[in-house]
Amino acid sequence: MLTRFRRSVSKIIEGFAKNVSELGMTPNAITLSGLIISFLCPFAALKGNIYIFLICLVVSSFMDVLDGAVARVSQKVSKFGSILDSFSDRIEEVMYMTSLEILGVSRIVITISIVLSFLISYLRALGEKQGVFMEGVGLMERGERVILVMVAGVFIALGYLQLANIVLIVLILLCSLTIVQRIVYIYRNIR
Repeated sequence: MLTRFRRSVSKIIEGFAKNVSELGMTPNAITLSGLIISFLCPFAALKGNIYIFLICLVVSSFMDVLDGAVARVSQKVSKFGSILDSFSDRIEEVMYMTSLEILGVSRIVITISIVLSFLISYLRALGEKQGVFMEGVGLMERGERVILVMVAGVFIALGYLQLANIVLIVLILLCSLTIVQRIVYIYRNIR
């Protein structure tokens, strides 16, 4: 879903990416910066500072959008960069979810969310390995998952822990649907 939105704002992102590229920042450096910032999320949660957690989450997530844009505008797209980006994304999602657990969200809800998130990404990798283009397939790509994590964090900041749990239960349901969508899509496109 957000893939379509990202395309519509790509000119703005690309303009910003050109400026960042001119400063000498490489796509891999941006990816690693986002990863490092994500490690601050659980520390902020341990200190009970939900606002620092949310800021780190937003900045880290923005780095994930920025690294690919910088790679494209600077013509530094690489296979290693793609692998580093995907690997970092998985770690970042664990950092975000761990932070929510520290802040009081149910452990079982967090565990199921992480597993389903990984399965969605794994299905993309498997599909693309078979030559099936997977971008935009399914409701819950990484961007949508991160937005729901942000919404849960905002509910926690406002004192509505139960609503945060409900948001993640919705995330679980939508991720489950996405897994089915991706399996069906792969099945229809590799026969």
